[in-house]
Amino acid sequence: MAIYELYSKRLARDANNVSEIYNYGSLSKKIKMQIIYIMMDVFGGMIEGCFNEISRRLCREYGELKLSYNINNEYGGSSIARYLGSLSAITRELDLVELSFNYMIEMHENGYNNIGNPFLAISDLNERFKENMVGYRFESSRIIRIDSEYAYTEMVKPTISLLNKPYFQGANQEFLSAHEHYVYGRYKECIVDANKAFESTMKAVCDKRGWKRKGGEVAAELVKLIMKNHLLPEYLHSQMGTLANLLISGLPEVRNKTSAHGQGSDPVNVKEHFARFALHQTATNILFIAEADMLLEESMEQEEV
Repeated sequence: MAIYELYSKRLARDANNVSEIYNYGSLSKKIKMQIIYIMMDVFGGMIEGCFNEISRRLCREYGELKLSYNINNEYGGSSIARYLGSLSAITRELDLVELSFNYMIEMHENGYNNIGNPFLAISDLNERFKENMVGYRFESSRIIRIDSEYAYTEMVKPTISLLNKPYFQGANQEFLSAHEHYVYGRYKECIVDANKAFESTMKAVCDKRGWKRKGGEVAAELVKLIMKNHLLPEYLHSQMGTLANLLISGLPEVRNKTSAHGQGSDPVNVKEHFARFALHQTATNILFIAEADMLLEESMEQEEV
């Protein structure tokens, strides 16, 4: 499943590298066909049977008896290709992609040796998204939305990788849930879950280290607790006050002002850029806390040696 670096692709990329303008609307015919080829590579001769199971699961979730689509469209002979080709709503397109690629993983884990490698397929999918300036990626079994390749590469993806550790399971679920809310435009819920992920990360570090806490702490209390227990090296302690204020005044303050309390008689309309800030701030904060925890562990191991 190699991806070839064609001259036309290089030329188009060079012409468009001035800015990152991602598409969040319906998928183009080109990317749909590329996704279909990936599915064909993985499912092979089992593609019709696989789509029967995928469609059954989609119908159950949508509350429908069957999926309706044009059987004579130009997207190829397989049912999954014709169905994807007939879709025009990005949410349903992404539903199909997410469920199909998760089904690949499920089959692989259940010992189906006659299918292609689902993890190579996921890598191909993300490369095709990037190549076509589609503002989504498949990470940790979910479609997430991205707004900047730099933010995704430097903050979001490393954070998801760090949170895959067992003791960060709660934080991981909340961080991915925040991204799911963001994809579907539920910006209040996005900010709430982003803040929960930040708090859960600090709670996980405290519990792992045996640092006593009373339970139910909010972000400000947790920041003070990890500072008190010297999560950071001694030479940074003089900057503790500034650092604590930075961690406390960013994400938790946005959450408090937009999503945490009753909105009263006037509904609070949370704008997209607030949710985007919350996600990026969460990723930055979690990376900082988790990497500091890793460095502390390494220094303790060296002292024991």
